[in-house]
Amino acid sequence: MTVSIWRTLTVIALLAAATLAISTHDVRADANDDLRKRTLQRAPQLAGLLDRALAGSSEAQSSLGFQLLEGFYGRDVGLAVEWLEKAARGGSRHAAYSLGLLFQFGTMIGAPANVVPKDTARAIHWFGKSYELGDMCAAKRLGGIARDGKPPDNRKAVEWFEKCAKGGERSCQEDLAYYYLNGTLIPRDYRRSLHWMLEALKSPDDRGYPPRVAALQAHAGLQFENGLGTSRNIAEAMKWYELAADGGDNYALFALGRLYGEGIDAPQDDALAIRLLSKAAEAGYQPAQYRLALAYLHGKGIPRDRTQALKWLILATVGPEVDSSWADEFYRENPHLFGLLSLRLDPIMRVVAGQQLVSLRSELEPQEVRAAERLVAEFVATQGPVPPSPYSPQPRC
Repeated sequence: MTVSIWRTLTVIALLAAATLAISTHDVRADANDDLRKRTLQRAPQLAGLLDRALAGSSEAQSSLGFQLLEGFYGRDVGLAVEWLEKAARGGSRHAAYSLGLLFQFGTMIGAPANVVPKDTARAIHWFGKSYELGDMCAAKRLGGIARDGKPPDNRKAVEWFEKCAKGGERSCQEDLAYYYLNGTLIPRDYRRSLHWMLEALKSPDDRGYPPRVAALQAHAGLQFENGLGTSRNIAEAMKWYELAADGGDNYALFALGRLYGEGIDAPQDDALAIRLLSKAAEAGYQPAQYRLALAYLHGKGIPRDRTQALKWLILATVGPEVDSSWADEFYRENPHLFGLLSLRLDPIMRVVAGQQLVSLRSELEPQEVRAAERLVAEFVATQGPVPPSPYSPQPRC
């Protein structure tokens, strides 16, 4: 075969490849002609959006894709995806991120359920593109896909969460703090846990959820109090506990009440301890209810009142039982963390409090027991619904 024939075949192959490449980037002209007709009929003032999209505006291309998905001009999913892909290739990280969501879940806000088949590979591709364009939320999504995969890839998940956290996304910093604290996905590492907690607390996302910030502050206080990942520092612990208590965190209120009541690591202040414990007890936090019961029983910081003591002992030992096998195992591995993750007494103190309850009941007169039970009924009647978890909703992404 002559050189000229080889050259001819090569040119033909290159032209075919170029045509294929262009077809994957250009949006179908026939579909856009039909779209223009529909637009002029239904919303002529929006015809300029199509013109701007055709002229290369990635913002217009992205907006057009979303409106086609949502059905403003009649829903055309295929055309919507084409425009979103063109916008993403043109540098729109929002379009790329939205395509990732679309293929991860088969839908997105404003579109019907299962508008496209779920496609994890395409979701990963577009989240990756969004991350390349600077969207840290895309890194978090990629971490979640790796974490929730079958089988999960925890190493890859942590790599993505680390990228997201180092990129300044507060929710990723918070997630990493808890992963390292609880030994989830990765071996427990208190030093790294504290590092990411303090990073997340530098500038809380104002679109976040205040109880989440307070919970994170309480965790930081616990690590400083117990020397987890750092040297023990009670002053620093109390600083974080006070911030968390101001945000309404029950564990922080309890921890401060305990510290002031014991007077070992903090100045003795029984009156302040009672005020702090009472606030957490009234919110239904059982460890605070138990300490308040003991204060009434022994007259420490408050006048001795065995009826009130019985009331708080009853409240500290009743309510939904935690799964005993889970609680026992978790408490053995994480004795410092149990009170942060549960409103209930830990398994050991629950037994002790139950014994004290039986003993005090036997010592009181029947009318005193009935009075305590009335107080319990009144307390329960004033309680609203269980407050939402401080760990949700997750801020931003």
